[in-house]
Amino acid sequence: ANTFGSWELASLIDIRGRVGFVAGDALFYGAAGWSWGTHENTITGVEIGLDGHSLGLGVEYNVTDQLFVGVDYTMRSMDGANADLGLDLNVNPLALRGGFRF
Repeated sequence: ANTFGSWELASLIDIRGRVGFVAGDALFYGAAGWSWGTHENTITGVEIGLDGHSLGLGVEYNVTDQLFVGVDYTMRSMDGANADLGLDLNVNPLALRGGFRF
């Protein structure tokens, strides 16, 4: 049995800005910002607060005037500590997106 438990990212909040350029119906962009999160042990309930920078690249494509689809890759490098443990965590998701503008 695993007496130490496993760790999971319990929460994640980002604030970021995007800068890009339009080519036809596509928007290509780079993003930068700051991330905050909580890493939690699933057995003990011990939490470690994390924060750090994020960098990303993405593209959005206008299917119609109201509908868009896109893909975004964001690299987050966060660290944190409590009295017993220090932690460096990289979270690098690839997100597929869709939206409706009205």
